[in-house]
Amino acid sequence: MNNLALTEYVDLINDYERKKDIRRLLIAFVILNLIYLFGPFIFKFFHSSMTKRVLYAIYIILMGGVTYHFCKTTKTVKHKVKQGWLWILTVFFYLFWLVMPILSELSNKIATFKFSFDKTSAIWLTAISAGVIEEFLFRGLLFNICLEYFAKSKYKFIWTTIITSILFSLMHLVNAIHQSMISTIGQILFAFGYGMLFSYGRLITNGISIGVFLHIWQDASPQIITNNLGNTNIRLIFPLALTEMAFSLLCVYFYNKKYNQQFGNTEYDTKSTEFDVNTQE
Repeated sequence: MNNLALTEYVDLINDYERKKDIRRLLIAFVILNLIYLFGPFIFKFFHSSMTKRVLYAIYIILMGGVTYHFCKTTKTVKHKVKQGWLWILTVFFYLFWLVMPILSELSNKIATFKFSFDKTSAIWLTAISAGVIEEFLFRGLLFNICLEYFAKSKYKFIWTTIITSILFSLMHLVNAIHQSMISTIGQILFAFGYGMLFSYGRLITNGISIGVFLHIWQDASPQIITNNLGNTNIRLIFPLALTEMAFSLLCVYFYNKKYNQQFGNTEYDTKSTEFDVNTQE
């Protein structure tokens, strides 16, 4: 537990301080989520497209900055985990998660610049908004909240990855307001799979920069400024999400195991010490 980057900002051993900080951060997370989901509706009252773009850019910077403030840090550990043979999975992970998506979508991203300035700027600002704010909210703030809560657990990284991915995917339920439920379900499944991948990305890179970039890259398409953001092809999405989930969970499990082997688990070490003392008495 002492190797968690959060130990530089909060006393994770002190349960009272830890729970107090968790409550404070949860309140901030809920409020910031509500602002993110419903705040952009304000821009509809501005008629000038240029004014909208400028204000939206300021909104992204402010939301990202405030969320980062509550995150304290986007690092997961102070000293990186030595992965050993886990590098084999990591290399495969990078090829599957980083290289292939970038290359396969390159022509589509270039095509977004063939639209009018208004449409192109709308696409990329919306994608940047989702990539920056959602990553800071879920792989930043919520990820840290879960790490604080499970700080003494032997499976802290596994629980944190699962919970943040579930909540990240369920956040997309709000899109059912303007699209069909089947399309929303497809989006939720897709988001859950990517949430697992992004969470593992934070662990192996010890940050969220790559996650932010890939999130923006994934979202930058003409579809993002339409009323249908989901996918109705559940037969395609479900096995894809299941594969991403299984692969990510396997990687996180081995990362978690390596972490415990190299840095131990303070809770169990403490209990063991207390037991030995009581036995001697």
